[in-house]
Amino acid sequence: GPTRRGSRGAPRNPLTGMSTGLPAPVPATWSESDPQFVPWSGSPDHVSVRYSHGAVAYSHSMIITHGYFYNHPKHKPAWQSDTWRYDIASRTWTKLHSAYREGDVAPSPRYSMSTVLDGDRLLVFGGDDGGHRKSPNNYVFGAFFDELWEFNIPQTTWRLVPRAPGTPWPVKRALHAACILRTHSARGRMHVYGGLGLGDHWAYDLDEDRWYKVDATSSQAATVGNGHKDAFSTGPGTRHALQVATAGDERGFYLFGGGRHGMKGFKPHVFDDLWYFEELAVVGDTLRGKWTRLGEAATAKAATPPMPWPHARSHHTLTPLAPRSGADCGVLLFGGAYCVPGCKCYNDTWAWSPTDSAFHPVQVPSAPTWRYRHSLLQDTASYSTFFLFGGESYRPYMYHNSVQKLQLPGEWLQAMAKAGASRNQTYSGAPLTPVPAGAYVQGVAWGEARLLSATAAGSLSTETRTTSTSAAGPASSGSDAIASSPPTPGAAPWVSSPALWIGLLVLASLCFYQSRSRRGYRKAGPSDDQFEI
Repeated sequence: GPTRRGSRGAPRNPLTGMSTGLPAPVPATWSESDPQFVPWSGSPDHVSVRYSHGAVAYSHSMIITHGYFYNHPKHKPAWQSDTWRYDIASRTWTKLHSAYREGDVAPSPRYSMSTVLDGDRLLVFGGDDGGHRKSPNNYVFGAFFDELWEFNIPQTTWRLVPRAPGTPWPVKRALHAACILRTHSARGRMHVYGGLGLGDHWAYDLDEDRWYKVDATSSQAATVGNGHKDAFSTGPGTRHALQVATAGDERGFYLFGGGRHGMKGFKPHVFDDLWYFEELAVVGDTLRGKWTRLGEAATAKAATPPMPWPHARSHHTLTPLAPRSGADCGVLLFGGAYCVPGCKCYNDTWAWSPTDSAFHPVQVPSAPTWRYRHSLLQDTASYSTFFLFGGESYRPYMYHNSVQKLQLPGEWLQAMAKAGASRNQTYSGAPLTPVPAGAYVQGVAWGEARLLSATAAGSLSTETRTTSTSAAGPASSGSDAIASSPPTPGAAPWVSSPALWIGLLVLASLCFYQSRSRRGYRKAGPSDDQFEI
């Protein structure tokens, strides 16, 4: 709760304990682990490009499954359903499960699902397939799933989790977020929050194999200002493309950002707020909990002195720092996009520190190409090493299948863990070591899976390649890119102008011709830009 997360005052450098006035920047470096692979569609021994996929960190490797990209050479959508493993030590890919074929016991192609790791099994919930099996060349809005699938990693087999008769079950959804908490049960509960047009909260008990509806309270009273009257009385409210990450002490989880469609006559809203959730008790079919809003850009800028804070965004990643260390060391935020509905992509990195209740900017000599709908996973053999995969970028417009490595200073994380001892007595102050084999760490969101670790398989090699830190392809330097997109219906009073409508019809005709003749629907949404709000 708020008493454990610290109070905003003069921030202190976790390394020195000295007051800094402003959050101390965290030095870090990016390097390339595996370069961009051509062709985009991959090969028998290399994964294809993709975004809005599922990903988890597992035994000094990462598991990638499903996702989407538009295959330009073939002029058609490429829905993904295969499952791959990237070995961090050897920097090689291995296909664990082939693409779905009709009749297979496996989840059909989809993206924007949630993915978490529970021991040796991958749990995949929800998602969106654009209705491609019935309408292969035209996106069908709302073709969501409510299935819960598990993938046994050692056995490389899928199983559809059955529904117990008479028990509650969440509605179909996509662009939601999920993670696991072990507060009150041995294996824990998988928490699922939000989704496109949704603000509900569910928890799947891994011991009981059943869902609980989460009923949470919050003392916040802020409004979002885009036509919604939501006062956040029960938490973050309706939003999609948000991210969640389990705290290192596993007492709760963090939630940052996301977007919300505007009511008629209002623009979409993109959030920049940070929340913290903790479980309280089970009452019947309901799990009681509590939300605390830790901050937002407006309150950070109003502080004395003004505090740095990440820009509002969605489709980003939120990864735990030192998961299961027994100390809450905060979370790591990377990338994402600000779409209203034109999109501006980011490649900045931030570290939230509960020690001083502040976001610390992570400073790097160079960074990968800005992107969103990607995954960033923490290596299970090193708390200070993270791996970036997949996603999509604007200007340069490209999909990614390279693997980029982010190295944080180990002494900084060690100091964060020691500082956490004053808030959480379960941390002994011993050096941070990899989690034991089979241990669970964290969950993901919309299918861009965030860190979930599981086991340690030796120490991470210190060898790094000295090649470009960009995601390959066209030059990736320059300012953040902005891509235009269709206006939201009812977004402004000028929509009643006849001249404007004539111009829009002409433009739409040209765009339709371009789409049908050159690109198809290159992404899975009504258009990529429009769907990213």
